[in-house]
Amino acid sequence: MIEEKGETERYGFAYGTLRDHAERGEERFSVELRRGDETVWYEVLAFSRPSPLISPTYPLARMLQRRFAQDSRRAMKRETSEANC
Repeated sequence: MIEEKGETERYGFAYGTLRDHAERGEERFSVELRRGDETVWYEVLAFSRPSPLISPTYPLARMLQRRFAQDSRRAMKRETSEANC
């Protein structure tokens, strides 16, 4: 869990997959508010590796991961834009 306050505020969390999951990896989501210029920064950091069982379908999994990242970015942009209206 990330929770930092000050001139720059940061909030976020990270998680990793369990040992028997189809992919092994971690993801981190964080939001940063920079008080100096009132900008919001959003970051999704992920890395993964397929288990041998899922390797043939890995290209599909990667496509879905990219789509999630794009959808997540658009949702954050929409929410922060609406907050400034």
